[in-house]
Amino acid sequence: NHPDGKVFAYLALLVGIGNAGFWTIFPLILQETIANEGLIGLYYSCLAVITLFASILSTYLFTTVSKITITIWSMVTSVICMLIMTYAEQVWQIAGLDIPRAICVLLFSTCLSLFLFDFTKNKNIAVAQSRYYLFVNIGWLIGPISAGILAKYFGNQSIFLFTSFI
Repeated sequence: NHPDGKVFAYLALLVGIGNAGFWTIFPLILQETIANEGLIGLYYSCLAVITLFASILSTYLFTTVSKITITIWSMVTSVICMLIMTYAEQVWQIAGLDIPRAICVLLFSTCLSLFLFDFTKNKNIAVAQSRYYLFVNIGWLIGPISAGILAKYFGNQSIFLFTSFI
């Protein structure tokens, strides 16, 4: 039992760094691949619709599959997608890897938040939740800075390795 929920706050920090780093550099990679900014906007709109449906279907998934199983599979799948994205050069390759990655990140983030409620004592839930979101926001502060430095010195593709490692 984790009365303070600190473990989940630290995991949220890592997830925040990884997500923020990814979303800082990924639009630049899309811009290199897709010459039209309108098509990039269409890509993000389609990704939003797909993840919306995934979040709706996740309610069914969470009733049939354990959160531990979902967490493990989503972590492994998202890391594999990120590693393969390092070599993706075509739009269809990037989209084919980014869509499952986005769904896995959605499921993992949801599981992490649910674990916070499952493993924190009721009297400490407000403190644990506050700490959780504080660490997520710190991650979103650190992530873009780290990603920018990596992209400058190692190229934009390095963000996939960085996020996979995180």
